Amino acid sequence: MIAWKRDQKHGIDVWCGMILGFDNDCSDIVEMQRAFLQDNNILHAMVGMLSAIPPTPLYQRLLAEGRLGKKEASRYGTNVIPKNLSREELKNGYVDLMRYFYDIEPYFERLNGLILDPEFRIDPKGDYWKSRRP
Repeated sequence: MIAWKRDQKHGIDVWCGMILGFDNDCSDIVEMQRAFLQDNNILHAMVGMLSAIPPTPLYQRLLAEGRLGKKEASRYGTNVIPKNLSREELKNGYVDLMRYFYDIEPYFERLNGLILDPEFRIDPKGDYWKSRRP
């Protein structure tokens, strides 16, 4: 069993971090991340767009490749010019993913997927709610 699935079954809220805008990301990356979050009942995620911070190797590489859009960074939410997506596709995909992720219906579908699972146990030992007095 995948570690986070085991943790979820024991009542642990699993968070994940995901980034959009890597060199291999194509136009289907947003749908792939949406499906992953939904299929795995992830209730909370920190999703962001790739940004290159000076003087990191990523920044240096993108600078050498002419793929830093520093002037338009605030318009697009990132200084990275993606390889396989337009900046507009990346920005719009990010916004769409966040809107979907925190929309009430998909959120409660994920929540129900967790708590209605017959294997879900918030207290597998049965003593969590007992008094902890000495």
